[in-house]
Formats: sequence, structure tokens, C-alpha cells
Amino acid sequence: MALFGAVGEFVEGEEDWAQYVERIGHFFGANGVSDTSKKRSILLSSIGSKAYQTLASLVAPETPGAKQYEELVKLMEEHLSPKPPVIVQRYRFHTRVRQQGSL
Repeated sequence: MALFGAVGEFVEGEEDWAQYVERIGHFFGANGVSDTSKKRSILLSSIGSKAYQTLASLVAPETPGAKQYEELVKLMEEHLSPKPPVIVQRYRFHTRVRQQGSL
């Protein structure tokens, strides 16, 4: 079976994780990959060694191959784009300074 396109590895700082997941999703669609175990294998083999190492440390003591595709994507998303704590956002909101001429 011939494959269409190539995904390339994920390099933190050059590309956003959400964009990478979107690109790999298009790769899956173009190549008719719907099996989640194949998706996991393609993701793990294409993300690159540095991202794989990060992912392996996030799932330790298990291995990345023991997790589902969706779990791996969510773990990396939470690691690379953590949500700011609510208390910090409240502090920023309540300590804002109005500029002259603003409503």
C-alpha cells in the first residue's frame, strides 16, 4: 500500500502541538488509517526522539505503546500547553490598570 505524504517529526518551539496533531490527522485521513493502534504506532514513530522521550517520561512507569492514541495526544497537549491556574487569572483581572481614554 502506497502512502500519501509524510508527517515529519514534532519539534517543540517550531510548531504547536495542536497543529502537529491536525497535520497527522490529515495524514491518517489521506491514507485511510482508522485503527487506533495504527494511529498510535504512526504517532510514536514519527514524532521524533526528543518528543518521544518527553512522552515516555509523561507515561512512566508504563511505556507509550501501552497507552491509547487519544491519551498520548492529550498528555502532550496538557504538558505543552498547560492551563493557567484560576487564581492567577483572577489576580490579573482584579489588578488591571485602566489606561486613560479606555472605557
